[in-house]
Parts: sequence; C-alpha cells; structure tokens
Amino acid sequence: MTRNFHIALFWGATLSAVEALTKPHRGHLSRSMNNKPAAFLRRHVGASTSLRARVREHRYKKSGALAASWQERLRGRILTTVHDAQVRRTAGLIAEALAGVILIYLSVTVMWLNERRNARIESLISIASNQCVSTKKAQPENRGELVHVTGEARSMSPIADGRFRNVVFSANCLRLKTTVEVFQWVQHAHTTEKKDLVGGGTTRTTTYTYTQEWSTHRHDSGSFKQKDKQNKFLVNPGVEEKTCDRVEFGDDFMAPENLVQQLDDYVSAHDHLDSSVTAAVGGVKCVRRGAWFLSGSGSEVGDVRVKFDIVCDGLATVMSLQVANERAGEKETFAPYRMISGRIGKAVRQQRLIAESRKDSIELPGEDDSSWVVLALCCCLPGMRHFVNSCFPSAVAPQIHHMFSGVMSPGKCISVIQAENPIMVWMIRLVSWVGLCAGVTALFSPFVAFVDIMPLLGPLASSLGIGSFLLLCLLVTLIGVLLVLTLAYMPYSPLLATVYLLLAAGIIIASLVTSKRLI
Repeated sequence: MTRNFHIALFWGATLSAVEALTKPHRGHLSRSMNNKPAAFLRRHVGASTSLRARVREHRYKKSGALAASWQERLRGRILTTVHDAQVRRTAGLIAEALAGVILIYLSVTVMWLNERRNARIESLISIASNQCVSTKKAQPENRGELVHVTGEARSMSPIADGRFRNVVFSANCLRLKTTVEVFQWVQHAHTTEKKDLVGGGTTRTTTYTYTQEWSTHRHDSGSFKQKDKQNKFLVNPGVEEKTCDRVEFGDDFMAPENLVQQLDDYVSAHDHLDSSVTAAVGGVKCVRRGAWFLSGSGSEVGDVRVKFDIVCDGLATVMSLQVANERAGEKETFAPYRMISGRIGKAVRQQRLIAESRKDSIELPGEDDSSWVVLALCCCLPGMRHFVNSCFPSAVAPQIHHMFSGVMSPGKCISVIQAENPIMVWMIRLVSWVGLCAGVTALFSPFVAFVDIMPLLGPLASSLGIGSFLLLCLLVTLIGVLLVLTLAYMPYSPLLATVYLLLAAGIIIASLVTSKRLI
C-alpha cells in the first residue's frame, strides 16, 4: 500500500512538472497528443505499462488533467472522511424529522383540546343567554333549567378552626381563612460562576446567608449549612380555608359547598373574637395586637402570629342549574350546567341536563366520544387525548356553576363568565401554534437538504433562499390551524367552521396559483 502510494506520488509530480515545462509549446504538444498521445508520453515521461493503460483512457485530455486525476487519487482518505460526515448529517436530519413529527403530534393534540373546549364554552354561553330563567323562588317547572337567582346567603352551621380552642363562629360566617406565620431563620443561596484561567472549566461558588423573617412556610433548619441556626415550631405555619357545610340561599334554596367556595370577599374577623386565642396543641397564647394575634415579643425565633378573616352572610347571585336536593325533605339546590347535544323537547332536555350535572370527573372525559369528529381525530391522536382528559377533566368539561357576591344581572353574570376564558385560551393557542410551526420546519428540513443536492433543483432551491422555506412552513402551519379550528367548531358552530374551512381552501388555492406563476 505504501509502495503504491509513493509510486503514484512520483508520477503525479512528474506529470505536473512535464505540464509546466511544455506550457510554452502547448499548441505543438496538443497537436502531438491528438495524433499519438501514448507515444508522446512514452517519449517525454517514460511511463510504465500500467500508466499506459491510464493514458489510453485519457488520450483526448491534456496532460494537466491526467496529473489532476492522480492528485485526486491521493486524496482518497479525505474523500472517506467526507462520506462519514455525510452519514452523520443524514442521521441528524432523520432525527430532526422524527422530532418534528412528535412536536406536531403534541401541538395538534393540545390545539384540538383547547379549541374544542373554547368552542363548547362559546356555544354554552350562547345557549345560556337564551335559556337562562331569572327567579327568586324554587319553581318545580324550573328543575333542570339554568336559573339566575339573587338572594341572601346565610350560614346555618358553626365553623371553627381546630388548631385554636376558642376560634368558633356559630353564625354570620360563610367561609373562614386562617393565616399562621412563624418567625424563623430563612436560608438564602446565591451562586456565582467564574471561568478558570487554566483548563477552560468553571468554578461555581455558592454563598449562604441567613435572615429572620415571618413566613407561612416551614423552613427546616436541619438542611441549613450553618447548624447554629435552629428553628422551632410551636404551631405549624400555613394558610387554611374552611367553608360552612350548610348554607341557605334565598327562601327556597340550599347552596352547595362548591358554590360557596367561590366567594372571596374576606374581612377581618377580629371583632368577632376574644382579645386572645390559644393553640390547641402546645398551648401557645396569642394576644391581639393590631391586625394580628401575636405570641411573645414578635422578635424571637419561634414566635407565632395569627390572622383570621371571614366571608360574612350577605347578598349574592347564583347562575347554575336548579336540581332537586339528594337529601329527602331538603330545599332545592344547584348543580353544574353543562353542554348536551341534539335538538330535543323541554322535558327530555331537562332530564339530560340533570343527568349531565351528576357526572363525576371520571365520566366526563368520554362524554362526546360518540361524536364523529372525535372518532376521526382519535384515529390520528390515540392515547394523548385520553391522557389529558383524565388528568385535567375540568379543562375539557366547561360548565356554568357560579356564585357572585352582591347583586348582578344575568347579562353581567354572562360577561364575567365569558371574561374568564380568553386569557388561558390565547396562551395555549400561542404555545400550540409555535410548536406546530417548529414541528413543520423540523419535518421539512430533510426534504430541503435532499433537494439541495439535486442537479437541477438544487440551484433553484438555493436561489429561493431560506425566506421561501420559512414562508412555506408558515403557510402549512396556518392551514393546519384552520383545519383544526374547522373540526373543533363543526359540532357547535357549523357556520364559523365553514368560514375556517373556506379560508384554508383559499390559502391552498392562492399558494398553488402563485407557485405556478413563479415556475
């Protein structure tokens, strides 16, 4: 191998020297080579028998081209290295395409769930605006109807905080919030990085500092770097909320706990308590000082301060589904108003609405599996939809089951409910759109690389530039978004779904016409 390499190197150098020496007489040499190229080389170079065979293959080429072919043979090992790099590049492009497929899968799934939920909420609110019944009394004919009721919410059972002995509210307390803070050591970590002068590495330095603070979180001093900083907890810190388990609303209704929990207009409860409270465990006594009940001086580690806030009885507004109470002999109550499909009579609709309101978080995810849209989409997106639905049932089961403080009109209630939706919807939209565009870009990258090496298409693709490629990805993303919107809105708003479908078709037609003109 080494001997052949040196022979090839010798003949390459020799032929290059011959070309340089004969350059002034190129015309004469060309005429001589055209007549008898093999004889010319034997006379001027003295080539071997193996070289004569190579000269016969290139007898109509100049001697410089023959020398170049030898030099190319000497670069055989470099060509092998380029081949290895091409293999690695191909593997990278395949991995990028697979990542694009996964990203498209996830983005379309999240987009579908978000848009379907938004379509159902918009449809639900539209139906609620037309079917809502304003009343003050529990009428039998309104059972199974969305009702708007304004009345006084009254607590009918005591509510207490078990951590303190004398904190009990027997009346005028719908909700109780207790905030317990403990004065304690808090560790703070600050990390800095510095490049090493030798070796190219980095040195990471963490500095720990300690401060004494009031905190609702328990900071475990056992994990502190300085062991002399020790915390003690006579009462566990934290924020705890409790709701009265029996609340009457208006004259004829009982408000369920999940409705009362939506009231959050807290006021201080200190005027309803004694001048001091005592912890049930440990016997720590906290005396009222301003807005807090405080133990000790308030400057020693382990001191406790407590604050009590309540939601008092008062006027409220409910918009929810009127249903019969499960407890015999009790007043009417409320349940979530949810979407049902089909145009049916009033009696059947009321029964179905009541049945839908009683579904729990396990039954809700499969509520529209019979829809042809969901069946078609699940063929493309198996598993992911059921996973998301099982983990976040509230995200795919929109409902109207609201309680507001004070007196509100039906229109105002609808406006407040509608305002809860757009922020989260648009956040999820932006994330899914960006993910879909990134997935499409990654999926198309191998095709662009393949076209780039084609003899005729490569120069054309290079002339179009990266801008055209990104524009193509954006168009595909936009078409995909419009198609998902079409599928999501079709069962609930066919007119809007048709508009989305026509927009997608228009973009496709316009793109095809424009591409034909460019070609």
